[in-house]
Amino acid sequence: LNSISSAGGGRSGSSVHYYYYRATKHATNTDVTYTTQLSVDRLERLAFIASAYGGPVSAAVIVENQQQLQLLQHFITTTTTAVREYVNVHLVYHQYRYYPINYLRNIASHAATTSLVLHCDVDFIPSIGAHAFFEKNGYYYVECYYY
Repeated sequence: LNSISSAGGGRSGSSVHYYYYRATKHATNTDVTYTTQLSVDRLERLAFIASAYGGPVSAAVIVENQQQLQLLQHFITTTTTAVREYVNVHLVYHQYRYYPINYLRNIASHAATTSLVLHCDVDFIPSIGAHAFFEKNGYYYVECYYY
């Protein structure tokens, strides 16, 4: 895993490392990517999302310092199989006065490897098997629960 200093690109005052962690399963042309953004204090939500959704997830994770980067690294190395299989993590190093929600959302969306995306807040957990439902029935409906 890389350190903050190796991240590149991004707007003024931030740097972006796309695919800081790359999922082991790859999306197909007909997949819908679940996109979200979060800070490291919400990392446990990715495990819920990946397990429930069961398909490709693009997550922009913001970190402000080396300690938060270490928390992200620990999460990646000790997380669930679903996270390792489905979640692409895009590291955004940014010391912010205000949380840059639109910037993070755009990073997650831009990094999606599918043409169809489902933008959701990290606190919205999709219905179990939502991705399989999309594959079977088309892309008309998904139900999310707020915690």
